Order: sequence, then structure tokens, then C-alpha cells
Amino acid sequence: ETFQGERPGFAFKMGPRGLGYYLDAAQGNRSFWDEVVTKLPESWRDAPFREAILRVHPEKGCGLGMAHSEFGLAVENIEEVPGQELHCGEVIVAIEGRILA
Repeated sequence: ETFQGERPGFAFKMGPRGLGYYLDAAQGNRSFWDEVVTKLPESWRDAPFREAILRVHPEKGCGLGMAHSEFGLAVENIEEVPGQELHCGEVIVAIEGRILA
């Protein structure tokens, strides 16, 4: 991977999967939520949201079946590998602070 600019909460470094972006422990429990919520439509801001880190298998990818929805990517199925802390029917509204809808 090549450096593509700063990403809040991440460090670009050599890690267990080679060169790339990894969560930066030095930034502690910093959450993207404060940054993301300001970008959401006003009517969404009171909805129940949570933050999750997606696992990615080097060969099988993220193991999610998703479909485009009005709000982002709706999770339709979840493979056993790599496994995710998500549930079918949930919607991914942002990735790395970028709104999908």
C-alpha cells in the first residue's frame, strides 16, 4: 500500500500485514464519531449509532454481503471468516469518517 494522506486515528507503518494504515494506539480511544456526526443529516443525529472495526481476511476480504441503501451499505449476510461484530439489517453509514449516503 502507498501513503494516501493522513487518516485520523491511524498511523501509516509496517505492521503484521505489511506496510499500510493501522489503528494508532498513541491516539488512545479517539473516536471518529464526533467528526462523523457533524456530517450526518440533522434527522439522523438522534438515531442509535455505534462504531465498529471491520476485520479483513487477506484472501476472503471482509466477508460481508451488502447492498446500497438510502443511508449507506445495508448488511445482508455475514460470513464466518473473518467474522464481524455486525448484525444483518444494520447499515454502515461511514467508513474512516467518510459518509456513504
